Amino acid sequence: MDRTTIVLPPELKFQAQRLAHENHISLAELIRSALKVQIEKFSKSKKTDLFLEDRNFFKGQAPKDLSENHDDYLY
Repeated sequence: MDRTTIVLPPELKFQAQRLAHENHISLAELIRSALKVQIEKFSKSKKTDLFLEDRNFFKGQAPKDLSENHDDYLY
């Protein structure tokens, strides 16, 4: 593992230390777990192309000239 230094507001650090203590884990483990959750959350949200999933806007086959005239179709 790599060592990393972070700066936390005192209240946030206090809350994190208390939570880690209550769960019998280290502060470092709490931070690693929280980072994993956030990374997974943001990674999942970036994989979805909402335009193509919205069936109200995208129906059926794409026009053959879509790559050439995509601005006309979008706007």
